[in-house]
Amino acid sequence: MKKILFSISFALCLFHISTAFSQSDAKAIEILDDVSKHYEKSNGITAAFSIEIQTEDGEENHFQGELKMQDDRFFLSTPDILTWFDGTTQWAMLVDADEVNITNPTEDELKAINPYVLLKLYKNGFNCTLGKTEKSSDEKKKKIILTQTEKNELDKIILEIDTEKHRPVSIEMVNKNKSRNKITVSSYKEGMNHPKNIFVFDQKKYPQTEIIDLR
Repeated sequence: MKKILFSISFALCLFHISTAFSQSDAKAIEILDDVSKHYEKSNGITAAFSIEIQTEDGEENHFQGELKMQDDRFFLSTPDILTWFDGTTQWAMLVDADEVNITNPTEDELKAINPYVLLKLYKNGFNCTLGKTEKSSDEKKKKIILTQTEKNELDKIILEIDTEKHRPVSIEMVNKNKSRNKITVSSYKEGMNHPKNIFVFDQKKYPQTEIIDLR
């Protein structure tokens, strides 16, 4: 599940990627810079997405989810898990198990699921180039390929960016074992100015849920 959450978080927060890439295409960097600057002015976002997961054996799984984010806080909702993070404390609720785990995650742990920490994680370790787009595709959409330069199970990330709206349209993460996750952003709203309480687990809404405090 952590790998899935990692994929979702990273995919929906590529707006943050810095330009510290080696051997990279200047135009690709410019596009990502524009996306990053646009996000910084967004004043909170809500993004709906669908994700297609394919294992190395060819097995496929599909589901949908939603991400709300403001600064270093986020709320991530998928059919299997709900995750709240208020900048310090994280609540992860397993829907089927009807339990919520409370932690104060370390930075390394946050790398797996927190979009904000991915700002630091992806400052290095990728080459960034423009990919070829189909002749019939929308001219406003550009393909960018991030190729992993460090030893990691992740091989590359293929992004489709809407250069007019300065946001990702789809993101495909390809692993060295040929498994892959493809995330498609179905809607994206800016200027949400989310209240802080939506990033905190409210036990009153889930009175039957077992609380497991791991702090």
